[in-house]
Amino acid sequence: MSRSAADLSAAEETSGSAPDSPCPDSCFYLDTLLSAFHRNADRVAVVHDGGSLTYADLLDEMYRLARALEGVGLGRGDGVAAFQDNTPGTLLVWMASRLLGCYFVGIPTYSSASEQAKMLEFMEVSVLVYEPGPAAERAAALAGQHGVPTMLSLGPGPVGTDLLALAADQPRTPFPPRAREDDIADVLLTSGSTGGRLKAAAYTFQRLGELVKAWLAFDTQDVAGAAAYRAPGCSLLRFIAMTMSHGVAALPAMLNGATFVLQQSLDPGVALRAIEEQRISVLTTFPSHTYQLIDHPDVTRTDFASLRLLVYYGAPMSPARLKRAMAVFGPVLCQIYGQTETRLVCWLSPEDHAADRPELLRSIGRPLPGVEVQVRTGTAVAAVGEIGEICVRTAYQMNHYWRQPELTAETIVDGWIRTGDLGYLDAEGYVYLVDRLRDIVLVNAINCYTVDIENVLAGHPAVREAVAVGLPDPHTGEAVHAAVVRHPDAEVSEAELRALVRVELSELDEPRTVLFLDAIPVTRAGKRDKNAVRELVAQRIGSAGRSG
Repeated sequence: MSRSAADLSAAEETSGSAPDSPCPDSCFYLDTLLSAFHRNADRVAVVHDGGSLTYADLLDEMYRLARALEGVGLGRGDGVAAFQDNTPGTLLVWMASRLLGCYFVGIPTYSSASEQAKMLEFMEVSVLVYEPGPAAERAAALAGQHGVPTMLSLGPGPVGTDLLALAADQPRTPFPPRAREDDIADVLLTSGSTGGRLKAAAYTFQRLGELVKAWLAFDTQDVAGAAAYRAPGCSLLRFIAMTMSHGVAALPAMLNGATFVLQQSLDPGVALRAIEEQRISVLTTFPSHTYQLIDHPDVTRTDFASLRLLVYYGAPMSPARLKRAMAVFGPVLCQIYGQTETRLVCWLSPEDHAADRPELLRSIGRPLPGVEVQVRTGTAVAAVGEIGEICVRTAYQMNHYWRQPELTAETIVDGWIRTGDLGYLDAEGYVYLVDRLRDIVLVNAINCYTVDIENVLAGHPAVREAVAVGLPDPHTGEAVHAAVVRHPDAEVSEAELRALVRVELSELDEPRTVLFLDAIPVTRAGKRDKNAVRELVAQRIGSAGRSG
């Protein structure tokens, strides 16, 4: 089942990226992670569903699983997929596959069976591992579909071989890592990989090692974010899958021997109780998660004294909602900006949030040490304050897109990754997002930035959340439309909100329609679903046209 030596190299499709230096005898990423696990062997590593595992337990079980996977024929260069269930078993498979030098693929749990089958075929994985509890129905639905590989279950399941039963016969002695620096370690589906062309970012172990080095350097800094991870007894609540966004907050916590409290998904009431009862010190969220927490009735009765850091990422928060979150949680918020293709780029620290500078709350922070950010207009570097495309270069960015050399060449130009985000830099080096290139609304050929419109709408005291989108218009080419969620018992009219945008921004930015919703649609990845909002607005416009 193992690939040939030629397939083990990441040299293919590396258009535009710097070559890695292979290390034949060791893998810095794995060596550092295993060393951290041994150093913190007696600490509780994972708490889940009433049980717990120490870091010593993790080592024992990952060694056994690695041998079991090797026993069914897996080796360097093979692909291991697993559903993104937030369980200790999935985490152990993820780590065991790394020991073997396999590449790991997380399959979104929210996708349809046919879409998951397409992902598995595209990723060319050798096995799919699943948890019989949360994923039994998903696995059964996939069985026999074209492109679906051999299935392994973490316990007795409806299809496939029981991997835990195979592992039970294996010794717990250390398993020498098979991985080498230039082996592919991660193939990460991007958030745009549903409902369209599949796209995935491939990373070698060498690039993951560079990410580890970046976090180790950050860990030495005298800042609140680093101190939270270094603190004795650090505990991290995670309802975002551990195999998703691994480098954002899970990695520094692992390196410091933190305890992970795992929940399968966000239940705001359950999460608030866990923060208080488990004395959670680090919380990682998408903005939509933060909104659900601060809007829950139990939030005013929850003790947040243990919380030292709340990391939000995936999208910026509106300044109005951000101020509300700061009032609830205290001076602990920080924002991370990055993409699947870049990992970490910018950091808006708790100190930045707490500064008496409200303009910083519209920023995504400053580049992390070692990260280069340029704003470009065409091939020229933009002036301070000038809007252009944000381009990024890091030592740990993706090597290439999986099996898509043309797309790689379009995205990585002279070593710089084109993010597709529009923004600008200020004189102090803070980066400000203006919009996604694809989300700009061209009204009479003038750029209207949806982020600005959303911030104005969300600044109204009656508005809890707002989304602006563009739709074709026979008179102006495109027109702005908006969807908003009002606070309970709050009243504001469509005319008032349209006038607010017109006064604060311009007539071109004024939404042609404002749709009132009970909740903004979000993708299962936690991001606002602008395509769904466009469909709702289009239905409203069509309905109004028919009634007229």
